[in-house]
Amino acid sequence: MTEPIACYIIPACSYSSPQPPQLLAACSLYPEYLANHKHYLAKIQIVDQTAELENFYSVDDPEPEPIPTAERPKSAPRPPSSVDSSISFPQPPRLETTSHSPRQQSIGRFETATKSPTYVSPASFDNILSFSGAKRRRTNDSTTPSEHYRPIQLPPISQELQNHLPVRNSPSNSSYHSSTYYNYASPTEANETRRIEAEYARLADSEAAKIPDEPLLSFASWKKNFRWPNQYTTQQCVCLFKYYIDVLGPWLDVGDPTRQFTSAVPQRARKCPPLLNAIFSAAALHLRYVSRLRSPSRTIHYAGWDLPDLNQVSTIKYYQATTAYLRALCDNDAHARDEDMLASTVIIRFYEELDELVTGTSQERVVREFQLFVTAQAKPDLFQVSYDHYDFKVPGAFKNVRNLAEPYLKSYQHSSFRIALRQECQRALLKREEVNLPLQAWKLLDGFDDADDSTWTDRHLYHYANVLQFCFSRAQSGPQRIPRWQELRDLEIRCSRWQELKDFETRWEEARPLSFSHYHRKEPDRSKGEVFPQIWYVHEVNAMGMLYFHFARVLLTVYNPNLDGIGPGIGAAAAQRKVSEEVRDIVIQLCGVAKSTDQTQPCLVQAYNAIAMFGEHFTDRTEQEALLRLLEELDAKHGWPVDKEIANLKREWRWSR
Repeated sequence: MTEPIACYIIPACSYSSPQPPQLLAACSLYPEYLANHKHYLAKIQIVDQTAELENFYSVDDPEPEPIPTAERPKSAPRPPSSVDSSISFPQPPRLETTSHSPRQQSIGRFETATKSPTYVSPASFDNILSFSGAKRRRTNDSTTPSEHYRPIQLPPISQELQNHLPVRNSPSNSSYHSSTYYNYASPTEANETRRIEAEYARLADSEAAKIPDEPLLSFASWKKNFRWPNQYTTQQCVCLFKYYIDVLGPWLDVGDPTRQFTSAVPQRARKCPPLLNAIFSAAALHLRYVSRLRSPSRTIHYAGWDLPDLNQVSTIKYYQATTAYLRALCDNDAHARDEDMLASTVIIRFYEELDELVTGTSQERVVREFQLFVTAQAKPDLFQVSYDHYDFKVPGAFKNVRNLAEPYLKSYQHSSFRIALRQECQRALLKREEVNLPLQAWKLLDGFDDADDSTWTDRHLYHYANVLQFCFSRAQSGPQRIPRWQELRDLEIRCSRWQELKDFETRWEEARPLSFSHYHRKEPDRSKGEVFPQIWYVHEVNAMGMLYFHFARVLLTVYNPNLDGIGPGIGAAAAQRKVSEEVRDIVIQLCGVAKSTDQTQPCLVQAYNAIAMFGEHFTDRTEQEALLRLLEELDAKHGWPVDKEIANLKREWRWSR
């Protein structure tokens, strides 16, 4: 094994701390030093640490061909004619070699070199670790370059991508810390753009939105051939993957005891390109927003890494890569039933929710794909068999069915359904539209028999979705002229349905488990400007269940069809005042639960939804200011955009400032 006696690591990106002067001198004097020590094999390993170029590459250094002074580039530093004695270099011991030593054989080849070296790449990636803290590529081979390496075959590049390639300039004394790539052993054409293998890996990543050929467009091919990380993995992608695991995954997993989107989804994504790109999309968008919020003028920094290439362009590329796969696969029955594609759609739906809040424009581009994947998987076999084999009129029969279905309620697929329904409920609420998901698949959760906390929270979510469906189903059809008798008949049906949904509250209070009762409550002190009560639950799953419950209550209060029969006059005004008072009380309770669980982003998002939907019912200035502070807390702690909603509320409240 050949061991270099000198190996200087030259970073290709800027650092905040200055470099040691010995390293600067070593870089500038290295060609002369190499010329005086020809009997040793030395290498410079250039470590590319920029965001999109994570791969390591190396250049073997033969004796440099001298360049006349007149031809030397002006911007390149001149190597001194002799080594400065004031700078001490580590002198390695001279090693005795034999005639069979690979080192001696390789030295002969290097001494006869008369031309600049060709950039080379390994002939095979088989012996390269995909990603680790160690070197990505061997720089210490026992074989010579002519035996083990081949010249790079540069692929054709589109003009659009060429415009994004950085130009590598030679370093200068005044700006050493600029991002430079410079071969000190062969300083020819120093100002010429240098394209190396890692850059082409980056170009390959940038083309990720292109769908592969039909034989490769299958899960069997992915699971057999695709593994991540690989030799093209960039540091930016690694950081985005970690950001999803640390931040976004726990948000999606609220209410899920198995934490599928924090544990199972990242592992599955390493073998599924659409799911992996969905993770990159959501993480890139949120990390960019949070970084801009906290450090507007600085490069995005995460987990000890600067990510200068994390921008809108790269974020959109991740998004386009995912949506291209979803659109190509959603109409295929086999692919539509794949659980990983459903999870990919859920994460992309999260991306679009956040993007709409950031940009202020609706970005629902995958609604069709979202509904297709959910509908295709909305009828689990266990649920179908249960209805065929059990008579639900027999007492206790439903409990037996639920016990048989309990493994499904903890499954990977149901975790995706839970998030999908939560997302659809938020969309339906803010847009005042009915829920466009097959709720019949959730009928398995009907009933009030004993269950664990996550099942109870799912029941509240299912009840909340049914309430939304009731409230906005009529608004979807728009105003129509119908006979008076039919109008009265419809009103009677709606009142009956409203009462059925309202009875859920009574039955819940009778069956409420102890875990859904708070263990601490403190009423607000209005003299100190406090508005929200302090309500503590044991776990976030209990808090989320109660938030769904309060949301259903306030919606049934506002959309009570029994109030439709009250004509204009004093009675109608009094009824409206009573409704507004009840709405304020419920929203304050809801916000109190969310604020008391402010470390959980989904809880504060439910408070955001309540304020956005019912903030107009608040007229007291102190309460209005408290609502705005809660929104600002959501933005500051969790990076959830609220500026648009704050502006809407101030306009609704007719604030002058």
